[in-house]
Amino acid sequence: MPKILPRLLRLPLHAAQTNDGLLLQITRTLRPAPSNLLSTFHVYAFKNDERDFARLLLRRQTRLWLWRSHQGAACGDFVILDLSAPDPLRRCAFLVELKQDRPLRVSDGPSGFQMRNVPDGLSELQARGLIAPGAPMRALVGDAREVLGYFEVH
Repeated sequence: MPKILPRLLRLPLHAAQTNDGLLLQITRTLRPAPSNLLSTFHVYAFKNDERDFARLLLRRQTRLWLWRSHQGAACGDFVILDLSAPDPLRRCAFLVELKQDRPLRVSDGPSGFQMRNVPDGLSELQARGLIAPGAPMRALVGDAREVLGYFEVH
């Protein structure tokens, strides 16, 4: 029986570079059975401009850690943590839903159907001590270029 996959998978830069990098990250961290490797890969695989977004974000913003959301878990496309604050209560979580050619919309929490389970995803990060319950969060919905621009300014 396949094990339950986490809602969030950490993506270091090497995992965002190529499909092989993502596959290696999945193999190392999730250790799926060989018979489940391909289906597990597809759960976290990139579409459209998501890989370019992940790669550019991680190259430009080294203070940020990036997680790819399980695409069936309704936690948006990515969760980003700003680890520049040593106190987990002061670390901000950014919930990202990429929408091609849409202007950026920023809100103080999850918005919309595709982010309905974000609290469950964030609980995985809280269990690791990376953020505290009640830590600030922002939802960023819009084109990848707009979301990247947000991090250039903030």
